[in-house]
Amino acid sequence: MYMNKRLHYAELIKKLLSCENRIQLSDVVKEINEFNKNYFITQNSEEFKKFETVIGLMKIKLRHKHGITESKNYLISENQLKLIVENNRMDTLVSQYLNSQDWYTWDIGDGEFNVADNDRNDKNLFWFRKRFSSTVPDYEVDVLYINDYLVTKIIKLFGMENNTAIESIINWFNQEYDTELTIDNFEWMETDEEEEEYEN
Repeated sequence: MYMNKRLHYAELIKKLLSCENRIQLSDVVKEINEFNKNYFITQNSEEFKKFETVIGLMKIKLRHKHGITESKNYLISENQLKLIVENNRMDTLVSQYLNSQDWYTWDIGDGEFNVADNDRNDKNLFWFRKRFSSTVPDYEVDVLYINDYLVTKIIKLFGMENNTAIESIINWFNQEYDTELTIDNFEWMETDEEEEEYEN
């Protein structure tokens, strides 16, 4: 039995970033290949692309660490690696904050649900919806509507850029509700419609 896919994925990223030599990196790559096989990860998926990026940057980091001469392009890649590590750290902080909140999941049906913040009198901060694709017949698309109140709060608390804050919130939502959403699944919640819903 495999562990939760998201947890397994996060664990492999941590292992990659903690590699101290090429042997350790090679061992983790073998685990990643097994992960990709078990979970049918394709080369077009976000998981595969991130694995590929981090593996490449770790190879550069380890070559640099062991004194092999690098070009200036490799120094840029070192900065990119630091950015990846920093983003993972911010993701963790956002997740810890969101985990500490008092969430209320309701109006559940047909794979759809709302998530409200009890501190705001059960005001919806998320709508999770299934929507049929406009281009592919009989194909459902998951859509996550997020209230701009929450995004603004995360931006102010952690000093993040708009898209980075949204991605961190989505990453938390994926772990909390066992979904596999990306920013492509995101839409802003229409707050006027929400107010009308509460009045009816």
